Amino acid sequence: MLRLVLTSLTVGALFSPQVVDAQIWSQSPAGSAGIDITGGNWWADSFVLSDPTTVFLFRVWTHLPEEQPRETTWPGSLSLALYSDLSGEPGTAISGPWTTPTTAVEDQGAFNLFRHDFAVSVPLSAATYWLVMQNPTSLEPHFWAVNGFEGGQAIHRPPGETDWYAAETQYRRSLAFEVYGETSVVPEPSTWVLLATGLVGIGIVARRRKDEDEV
Repeated sequence: MLRLVLTSLTVGALFSPQVVDAQIWSQSPAGSAGIDITGGNWWADSFVLSDPTTVFLFRVWTHLPEEQPRETTWPGSLSLALYSDLSGEPGTAISGPWTTPTTAVEDQGAFNLFRHDFAVSVPLSAATYWLVMQNPTSLEPHFWAVNGFEGGQAIHRPPGETDWYAAETQYRRSLAFEVYGETSVVPEPSTWVLLATGLVGIGIVARRRKDEDEV
């Protein structure tokens, strides 16, 4: 009986939901279009979490203007913060700002794309959130790399103002970013059937052994 119990616990642990690290939101770059992020400008884009998770990484992309397409060093500064959603725009700051990403260069042929990874640890419930981005100190005309085309969700807040505005028509795209977090992997129904069949088999074998011992 003790062996049966231990076996059941071990098998149950193996087939219970497992927490794994995964990409939970993606708006990866799909072109060289950009949005001006000269010092003081704020840009924001929303993302949706369907399940609670702990976010451990925000990844964003930038690139330089056309006259600096092949630069290999990002000369600007970046600030990233997480906000709640308030009627379709950023509400209250939840976490951040983060200002020290790990930056790598991606060769896109005609230009270099800069990938910035912000390591964080933010437990979040299922809801809509806003990733708010700023280039707070540099006066050079840096740009966010973006994906998508007209009709995206990027919105803008000018320096010194509190209201958010829709991006200018030519820049109405989605900001390029990814979100990584912990997620639970639940076994498929067929896995549970297999588990149940195995436990029944273990029970039958244990029963037969008991009957043989009594004889």
